[in-house]
Amino acid sequence: MLGIGTFDGISSGLDTTRLVDAIITAERANARLMEFRQEQKTNELTSFSSLEALLVAFKSETSRMARSATFNVSSFDVSDSTILDASGPGLVATQSYEIEVRKLAQSHQIASQGFSAPTDSVGTGSFTIQLGEQSAVTVTLSAGQSSLSDLKDAINASEADVTASIINDGSSANGYRLVLTGNSTGIKNRIVVTSGLTGGSAPDFLSSSFDTPEVIITNSATTTSTISLGATASYTGSENKTYTFTVAGSGAQTLGAGEITVNWSDGVNSGTLLVNQADTEFALA
Repeated sequence: MLGIGTFDGISSGLDTTRLVDAIITAERANARLMEFRQEQKTNELTSFSSLEALLVAFKSETSRMARSATFNVSSFDVSDSTILDASGPGLVATQSYEIEVRKLAQSHQIASQGFSAPTDSVGTGSFTIQLGEQSAVTVTLSAGQSSLSDLKDAINASEADVTASIINDGSSANGYRLVLTGNSTGIKNRIVVTSGLTGGSAPDFLSSSFDTPEVIITNSATTTSTISLGATASYTGSENKTYTFTVAGSGAQTLGAGEITVNWSDGVNSGTLLVNQADTEFALA
């Protein structure tokens, strides 16, 4: 029995429902073809978008390779970076290196000007010491504890990472110097001092100066020559030096009777002086 609302075969006996469905299916053929083509185009567009993203990424990487800072970069692997580190400007061939340490880093050491005795007064007030990037340490000298020796003891009793000592350099005058030696090695651990001492001869670790000239060795008991500093004498170096003077020639030589040749040396540099009168000043290189 046919359901209510259907008209199949009322008068003709035809299956009108199937006939209508067939007509509708035939009419939608073009639409289905367009839907299929739309899906194809959508897939193509998605593929092109993915390819575009890959090309953009490839372009970005190639532009990085065009920069020397990226293309020429070098990589180093050190077995113990706490002892040694390495870097390079690029274009370094792949290689393994063995490093032999032939000279260890030294502790920084500075010496003051000379004093006549360890008991000489350096004044009272503050004296600040800093080793590299460590925190600065300040010691204070008060009345009754203001000698060079007192300053040495105060530094050694402080938390400053240095050792203070007083040495006698052998000079006949003002031979006592305060020497500060860093307890940590390397150029990054340089000693810097700031003195706020007043009322005495505060230690000076920066100014270059001359000791009183003296004859250390003489090869003639009859020589009457002496050496003295000129009125404009100054020293621009940063290391202690001992100068040696040798009179050239043989026999007795007297100033004023002719030119005397004097050779000098500081152990590294050397030169010749031509002296023809007393009290002649010379500058040594």
